[in-house]
Order: sequence, then structure tokens, then C-alpha cells
Amino acid sequence: MIPVLRVKDPVTAGLLLKKNFGFEQSGNVWRLGQQSIRLVAEGEVPDQFVSLSFDHLAIAASNIDKHTEKFKVKGALLSKDYTPDGPREIAEFWEQGARYVFFNGPDNSPLEFCEIKGRLHLTHFASHSIWP
Repeated sequence: MIPVLRVKDPVTAGLLLKKNFGFEQSGNVWRLGQQSIRLVAEGEVPDQFVSLSFDHLAIAASNIDKHTEKFKVKGALLSKDYTPDGPREIAEFWEQGARYVFFNGPDNSPLEFCEIKGRLHLTHFASHSIWP
């Protein structure tokens, strides 16, 4: 199942995902490594759509601190509501804890990057990886 994010303007939303975070378009799906999202205009209902509520989109990642800075340089804005000062940690999650950071995604929807400490999550781009 591919998550669907309803936005005012899918073209503008896709450009933000590409510019700020490195997503690549593949048909009607935007991909960040093996993780995918579909952008649709408000009111559009995709084929085989299952309507589920969610409050944010989470992307598995590694090296949160390093990539937070790279995303900020590209123009990404930290979420003032969730992580206004940058990445945070929850020591109780998983075996060794988790680090996470929220950015403003398309239409200011929360976009979370979550690193499970002690596990490597690679997110590959077209021909290289920015998640060493």
C-alpha cells in the first residue's frame, strides 16, 4: 500500500519534495529510496484507495542530524509545532532508542524522518545514497 497525501497542488507539492528532500518521481508516485508516496489533488480519489486517517507521514532514515542540516540548506523548514529546534530523541523506543525530526511538507503537512538507533536505514536516490 502506498500512502496518499492530498494536497492543493500536486505539482507544487512534488517540486517541494524533490527540491528539499530528494524525492524522485516515478509515474504518479514519488519515491525516496524504497519508500513511496502518491500526491493527489484535494477531492481526487485514486483507484483502489483505502481511506485511513493519519496525522503525519514518517520516512525511515539514518544520520538524522547530518541530513537535517542538508535539508535546511536546500530550503526545508523545521516544523515549529513538533521539532522547532531540530532532531529529538526518545530513548525508550526500540532497543537503543530513536531520533526523529519533523519538517513542513507539502501544504505544511508534517513530514517526519525517523532513525531507529542501532539500525541502518538506507534511502537511495537515482544512482547514489545520501544516507551513509
